[in-house]
Amino acid sequence: MGNLLRRSDFAGSRNQVERFEYDARNRLLNTFASQNGGPEVLRQSQTYDVSGNILRKSDVGSYQVPDEYIPAWRSSDGRTKAGSFRDRIHAGHVIF
Repeated sequence: MGNLLRRSDFAGSRNQVERFEYDARNRLLNTFASQNGGPEVLRQSQTYDVSGNILRKSDVGSYQVPDEYIPAWRSSDGRTKAGSFRDRIHAGHVIF
């Protein structure tokens, strides 16, 4: 299995095709869409910091989380783990 590269929605009159681009670390960079065979347009893009945290999304704006607000997370053995904020959230081990 890999990253989703393309998906199509032809239900009803939608007739939409989306294409996805990723960086070397498998992080989503850009989403493009076209409808009814028309030209492909950029719908969304995002940038990341070196730890993999989202810095900016084109449809939302910039993300800023001060270091003092970044929660710790613990592994199943109870030890505190390092990792990006995104990793902590997705792992479901966020402690506020």
